[in-house]
Amino acid sequence: MVNLEEYKRMKPGKYWKLPKNKKDQIDKYLNHESYIPMVKYDGYWSRIIVEEDGILIQSRGISKVTGKYGEYQEKIPHIVDELKQVPTGTVLLGELHYPDLTKTLQDVGTILRCKPPKAVKRQERDDKKLMLSLFDILVFDGVEQLNAPFETRLELLSNVFKYYDTTYVQLASYRNPGSGEELLGKVWEAGGEGIILLKKDLPYNIGGAKAWHSIKVKRQLEDLEAPVESVIEPEEFYKGSELDSWKYWGFYRNKTLEMKMEAIGQDDAASKSRNLLKDYTLKPISKFKYYDWKKGIIVRYNNNLIRITSGVTEEDGQYLTTKEAEKLIESGQLYAIFTGMEVTQDSVRHPRVIRLRDDMNIE
Repeated sequence: MVNLEEYKRMKPGKYWKLPKNKKDQIDKYLNHESYIPMVKYDGYWSRIIVEEDGILIQSRGISKVTGKYGEYQEKIPHIVDELKQVPTGTVLLGELHYPDLTKTLQDVGTILRCKPPKAVKRQERDDKKLMLSLFDILVFDGVEQLNAPFETRLELLSNVFKYYDTTYVQLASYRNPGSGEELLGKVWEAGGEGIILLKKDLPYNIGGAKAWHSIKVKRQLEDLEAPVESVIEPEEFYKGSELDSWKYWGFYRNKTLEMKMEAIGQDDAASKSRNLLKDYTLKPISKFKYYDWKKGIIVRYNNNLIRITSGVTEEDGQYLTTKEAEKLIESGQLYAIFTGMEVTQDSVRHPRVIRLRDDMNIE
């Protein structure tokens, strides 16, 4: 059996940001086949050690009082209960956070900086409970995994937890190599902090890691303001992977959408329209197209036109179809508050809408 006492003293690995003089290379790494992109939750890093006599959940920092890593397990008993399914002699890494990605490190701290009784009381309601998202496994059932490539460790972690019944313990969200930009867009659209790119072939680096082994991709800019010049029409077809449960369908003849139908799943849509399929082709439609909502906006910032679709909510899309929005855009009174990674000479990289507002010109 592996010596878990050594893991209790192990210095946590470090995760890097791109150096300032390399930030122009972020697109290269975002979609590089060597990196696995994962959601970067804005919470508290944690090391979970499953022992015979209980579960230890350690912090990243060492207490100045005790000289040991801090402990969280008494503050999150609902998470400890779910971790009891994990075999003894297992070491996991994860992040304690709120399900809502707009919640920050400071929000999580209102729980974890408390004494255990107060921390538990503040999580009495289900919607106030913290979650644990796991992103690495160093030991499983007494067998060390440190030297296995990260991709292998992540696959093991995924295979292990799919058999457990958990609500507050989950596998951290990630994508296959080469799809970092897609994941980053989804995280920013949900109001999250960013993602982290982890080199898929690397073992776990005790106490640190070299630059390029991991790369944090975070929001770089403060809020920006710019007038909305025009709107972006929605893409016509749904291109996701959940066709079996997709609800929005259309009948096409001569490549023209002639009728819309809302159904649950591909088979239901086809069965409800079987008598029409002789003359029409049934295709999945994007939700924004189905309701004729606008998908995004074009703003003028630093005299450059910037296209923004990320962060545009369904409510925004619906509002942008109204006469009120149309008049405000024509008069230059509808503004967007937005952010992004970097302002360049002719654009803003990876822009995301925070909100729309129509009071910018009110004196």
